[in-house]
Amino acid sequence: MSSNFQIDALFPRLQGLVDPKAEKELFLAFHRIYDYFNNKIDLSNADIQKATSKQTQQLATETSQLISNFASKLVGQGNQGNNPLQTLGSGTVTSVSSSGNILFAGSGPIVDAGSLSFTLLTQNKNKVLAGPITGADASPTFRLLASNDMPRTSSAANPSITELPNSGDWCLHKNTTSGFIYLAYNNGGAIVKVQLI
Repeated sequence: MSSNFQIDALFPRLQGLVDPKAEKELFLAFHRIYDYFNNKIDLSNADIQKATSKQTQQLATETSQLISNFASKLVGQGNQGNNPLQTLGSGTVTSVSSSGNILFAGSGPIVDAGSLSFTLLTQNKNKVLAGPITGADASPTFRLLASNDMPRTSSAANPSITELPNSGDWCLHKNTTSGFIYLAYNNGGAIVKVQLI
């Protein structure tokens, strides 16, 4: 309820303008009117809060139901009435196939169900799958080996542990003194070589 201080602040004083008794009656009447509207405002606010709470609860319930329907459809459960997601997940594969490349041949097309299979394509003999011989890196192709594909070393002597420090290393080595070219291999620390030219 409102205090007399608030009423005093709002109610204009009529001292000297009307009889004191009349002023008192006017003050009491104004007080009643003020309290009446205050009560109405409080009731309106309570109604608004109650309605808002009810609407919030209803919205939460509807949202929960929609999420439940959505989840049910995702796992393929039964009819969801007017759920707009009722047809979610239906449909069939109409056609799937694989495109070929230089290495594999693919099967297909597959209609509705099946498996894709791949087989190696037939290649020309004496060719290897390798990147370009020179220039920038690029996709590999089947081609003949070139000298650039092989590691090469040269020195004034036969190939040694200097050129092939690790077991399993191999190279073409040229002895610049004799002019001989060797295919050399590090076999567990021992250099094995075969003279080619």
